[in-house]
Amino acid sequence: MASALQVDVQQCSISVQALYFCPPGRPTRSCTAGWTLADALGQLEERGQSIPTAACLPYRPDYRRELTVGELCSGGCSSPNQHASKGRFTSTQINSMWEAQRHIWQYGAVAARFEVMSDFMAFFAEKRNAQAVYRPSAGAQPVLPHAIALIGYNNQQQYWLAKNSHGDTFGDGGLFKVAYGVSSVLTPLSGEAYGVMWTPYSTPAALQLPVTPGPRPGCYLYKARPGDYLSKVAWLAGIPLDRFMLDNTDQVKDLDAPLQGVQLLLCNPRQGAVKVPGSTPAPAPASGDSQLEALLRVKAAVDSAGVLRDWTRAGGASGRYCRWEGVVCTEGTTSVYRINMWTGTGIQGLKGTLPPAEALAGLGALTEIGIADQPSITGTLPADWSRIKQLQDIRLGNNSLTGGIPSSWSSLSKLKMLHLYTNNLSGRIPGSLGALTSLEDVVLSANALSGTIPDLSRLSKLKNLVLYTNNLSGRIPDSLKALTSLQKLDLSGNALSGTLPACAP
Repeated sequence: MASALQVDVQQCSISVQALYFCPPGRPTRSCTAGWTLADALGQLEERGQSIPTAACLPYRPDYRRELTVGELCSGGCSSPNQHASKGRFTSTQINSMWEAQRHIWQYGAVAARFEVMSDFMAFFAEKRNAQAVYRPSAGAQPVLPHAIALIGYNNQQQYWLAKNSHGDTFGDGGLFKVAYGVSSVLTPLSGEAYGVMWTPYSTPAALQLPVTPGPRPGCYLYKARPGDYLSKVAWLAGIPLDRFMLDNTDQVKDLDAPLQGVQLLLCNPRQGAVKVPGSTPAPAPASGDSQLEALLRVKAAVDSAGVLRDWTRAGGASGRYCRWEGVVCTEGTTSVYRINMWTGTGIQGLKGTLPPAEALAGLGALTEIGIADQPSITGTLPADWSRIKQLQDIRLGNNSLTGGIPSSWSSLSKLKMLHLYTNNLSGRIPGSLGALTSLEDVVLSANALSGTIPDLSRLSKLKNLVLYTNNLSGRIPDSLKALTSLQKLDLSGNALSGTLPACAP
């Protein structure tokens, strides 16, 4: 949030007290009530814009259940965080160490399950262990399921740097180190973890970084200023953080040291993000046609292999993009309503990642996105597609997508078709899928989805539910019996038990 809005991070805190203890319309929680990560993040997505700041309502845990609702939930002020209300929180399930590390690079932290073992508190009660790496001793037993924030890692010494909720007197100022693969932190069977993101509704005015020409074409030198940090500079320059860090391994030896005065290398920054002193900014090559520019951004995301040769600014001028393979316009207009890239349209061999919502801005009539049968389309499902409220049809089958199904997609109230079959998706099927009451066709087969089938009883229009060949477990929910429009149900190739409901004729 601080990086996206270019403000001090101290101005972006939200009240943990309000988030946990004060959910509207529900009984006040206590410290003994517990909370799942998915429920907590669901509340953050739902209420994050209206929660007051930590300064308004500081964290005051009620360990003994002695405080009243008024004492727990009344603070010095009630106004929401002025910055949180300018965007939206979303989350995505993290399923591997690599995904966690990448998310930490890009967004700062991962919320993870942590199993408190019987020797954990005693280990950190020893002051000499404040900066030691915690590994449960032989014979230590699980005591309590807990949650922590992973904020860093060390692949040489094989540990996570984590933030606990026990205050700054715990461990090393509230932080501690835990070894990889212990205490259910990202372990294969029980290591539940989520990455949290915040996306602004509108992008603030661009801040140009003053640079000088660098050692090779397309690269520039930037002298870090007070208040700069790596993720902020990378975001302002429009450079992926992992690539930016690799380019500057010689310049940045200590990630904790101040950056001020360090000469940083910026290679291939976003157009307009940097300014060479004395130079005149080059005019943007935009055509003035917001749909054409959006389609060219889509091409940049999905086609590093050069398959879409006809997709050029000149070739798409005056609405001629409606003739491009993969683009469908409403008859008699130049209004794009479908992007359709699969073998049936003659498009094969795309290489890249799915475009974010920002890239699709300008396609106001877009209701259908189909990018399928492209084994070199990788990466995760864009959580920010939740902002494209008019979407009715998402078909992304037979690619190489990873990660989870974003719970933020629950805001796509018009969605009728969701095809994500034959990818490498993992994690749980989000319960928020059950809120998409317009759904008629859901095909999530041939992935690595796990957990139980969520409550889908509200999907009265659902005709096809295809979940075969995943890692789903538990009982087949009785809620499926409420799907009165269901015509096809395939749950084979899972570890489910119970009775299948009858489908409509």
